[in-house]
Amino acid sequence: MAGENMINRQCGIRWRVLIAVVAGGLAGSAALAQEDTDDGGFKAGIGLHFDRDDNIYDSSTEEIKSWIMRISPDLSLSSAPGKRQFSLQYIGDYGKFDGSESDNDYTDHSLEGRALLQVGSRGSLDISAMLEQGHDRRGTNLTQGLPPGSPLFPDEPDEFERVDWEVAYTHGREGARGRVSFSIGENALEYDNNRIRTEFFDRDDKFATAGLTIGLQERTSFVVEAGYTSTDYAVDRPEGVSLDGENWSFLLGVTWEATARTEGSVRIGTERRNFDNPDQTGERLFSWDVAVRWFPRNHSYFDISTSRSNEETIAGGAYIDRARYGIRWTHEWAIGVESELGWSRRDDDFIGASRKQDESEYYFGLRLPQGNRLIWEAGVTRRDRGTCLLYTSPS
Repeated sequence: MAGENMINRQCGIRWRVLIAVVAGGLAGSAALAQEDTDDGGFKAGIGLHFDRDDNIYDSSTEEIKSWIMRISPDLSLSSAPGKRQFSLQYIGDYGKFDGSESDNDYTDHSLEGRALLQVGSRGSLDISAMLEQGHDRRGTNLTQGLPPGSPLFPDEPDEFERVDWEVAYTHGREGARGRVSFSIGENALEYDNNRIRTEFFDRDDKFATAGLTIGLQERTSFVVEAGYTSTDYAVDRPEGVSLDGENWSFLLGVTWEATARTEGSVRIGTERRNFDNPDQTGERLFSWDVAVRWFPRNHSYFDISTSRSNEETIAGGAYIDRARYGIRWTHEWAIGVESELGWSRRDDDFIGASRKQDESEYYFGLRLPQGNRLIWEAGVTRRDRGTCLLYTSPS
């Protein structure tokens, strides 16, 4: 008889204070997330974050607290709007923990370039590339669930390099009756340290997509999208199993632009994972991608989202069947303060392994802009993760 055995549950609370200082009218930074509508040029901004985390390793057995100071510079250079637009952006994230936890200090960088070119009277070509040097905090991703006292727990965070590029072509003007789009690209991931464990997760994903949009009404369209991804791992798993393979996806649905109350998209379809190794079997799943914004008032809105898709595994099994759910309420109060209340959940089913996992996050935050160059933010986040093992009871 099959059943479930709860092996651990981790939770943690993070308090955050953010001071975002903006120079040169920067918009679109990681801290501000505002729309940039000016004529290009050079812009610079910086975010100062002060976090208090009461379980930095998301551990169920050893909850370790720490203050974390983060500095996040954001520099961008862009051309003026026109038939040819170019942009270059650097985002940094420098984190420093309490003295006793200084092994967790990190320095992350990302550099992204983009070119948007008009092709003829109806076509547009979007070319982008990104180089990222980042890290996974200990107790997350590949070290998820490992207690800090375990001999397997790493001495430093996993560090990686990621190189992404994409070329996308769209034929048809915005608002036209019909539009078609195509894209190709690549995502390459390579870990830099802790190689005894991380070398098995270096991979190269090559992808291609195609889409068709047909206008139904003035602001509503029918969409069809198809995608293909080929995944190649640099090293087979220790047991000699190869996870190289391909993933096919197909979605159809509707999108609608801002009406009196809502905007968003609803797409449903199917996804299939195949493996080069004949001993590995993939499955077809029912997939979806839903994102809706509802405006009950002009100064208040709700974001509702859910999706289901295949993801690469971070532990055992061949891949992850992942479902996401989330809701967020944003309200602008008369005193100029903006509040945000949110909940999100992620359910992971490790296909080919006796493991299931759920993660939930609750967030409340306040945001106070002061002019165009200074923003104050404060918030609290509660995280909760549970892991279950499937077993077969003796009859």
